[in-house]
Amino acid sequence: HPPSRIEFVTSWWRRDELRIIAYWATTFAAVAVSVWKSRREQTCGLLALPLACLGVLGLFVVVNPGERMPWYYVIPQALMVIGAVTSLLSLVRPVREPWRTLVPVGILILAIPTTVATAHRSIDSAIHSIRSAEPERIEIGIYIRDHADPKDELLTSHGHIACAAGLYTHDFSGLNSPIVTNLLARGLNPLDELKPKWFVRPGLLSPSNQRQLGYSLAATFYGRATHGRPAWRVWTRTQDGVSTALAVIEDEVAADGEVRPVIDNPRYISNLNLPPPDPGRPDHGLRIQVRRRVQMTYAGDGQVAALRLGIVRQRQQMTLWVSIGSDDDDPVAVVVPGIEESDLAFGQVWSADIPVLNDRTDPTRVVLSHRGATSDLELLEPVWMVVFSDQVLQNR
Repeated sequence: HPPSRIEFVTSWWRRDELRIIAYWATTFAAVAVSVWKSRREQTCGLLALPLACLGVLGLFVVVNPGERMPWYYVIPQALMVIGAVTSLLSLVRPVREPWRTLVPVGILILAIPTTVATAHRSIDSAIHSIRSAEPERIEIGIYIRDHADPKDELLTSHGHIACAAGLYTHDFSGLNSPIVTNLLARGLNPLDELKPKWFVRPGLLSPSNQRQLGYSLAATFYGRATHGRPAWRVWTRTQDGVSTALAVIEDEVAADGEVRPVIDNPRYISNLNLPPPDPGRPDHGLRIQVRRRVQMTYAGDGQVAALRLGIVRQRQQMTLWVSIGSDDDDPVAVVVPGIEESDLAFGQVWSADIPVLNDRTDPTRVVLSHRGATSDLELLEPVWMVVFSDQVLQNR
């Protein structure tokens, strides 16, 4: 539940401000005229739908759902629009013909372009969701199904993920079961209380939650990240040591291109767009440096940091060159396959884990370049996969 209950109303206001003003102004004008003319029965009728609209909005404010889906506003919006139309007809009723007919018809004609434009945007959004967002959610569920035990439990807030996974699911949204939302209302952590084996959400868990609750990042689906939203992260609860996923922040990055933050958290990086390399600059590309060298710990052989990120695939196969440590190190080639239209999960974005093989005390420095490329390279949501000490988690 968001901390601000009124946010459900204000988010609708920001999206449809002018239309909401027009509808309520019409209603208030009709009610004012009715009161001035002492038409009590008509006044009650004009107030019925607006009051019903406010009542529905009040229920949403009390419930305070965590999501702001467009269909949540259908009922209050319908009540508001019908109330405004009724008020308009009430205002023009005393007017003589042909103005009694021409005024509402003229207003209707003026409203058509806006209505068509809004419908067109909604249809485009629905098509995009059907073609990209929903198939990706299905692929997430399939991934969990293929890696989970049938007795495992899942915590997620989206139906397609749960349906494809086929596991007993705790509904984070509360639409099908109040268990999770009741825990949230009491200030409890559902992960700690329910201890599901699998958890799916956009964005990263905090490092302390990952370590204390035993959740490790199993997979990342980057479809959302291509639009600036946090990527889907699939977490699994493990009994052994936890590899902690830590976001690469803006201060750790230098790039010969555009660095864009995540919409929901401007401190974290969403997209990195690198232009084609400059022949006169051999170091052209992206440089990522962890400045907190004393906080990097390695618990033994094989337990080293890695850089995980998404790479937007191009039509043809391309090669990404990676240098780790000093400039004298030989670069390693990472081959990124071309687009695969049939692969709905990873056909557009390649998920790469770049191991950091150095365990010296120098800051970890990773340089990525795409020599020979003829178009921009887009990298998505880099994170460090690293084993941290307890002190690091407290200081980070």
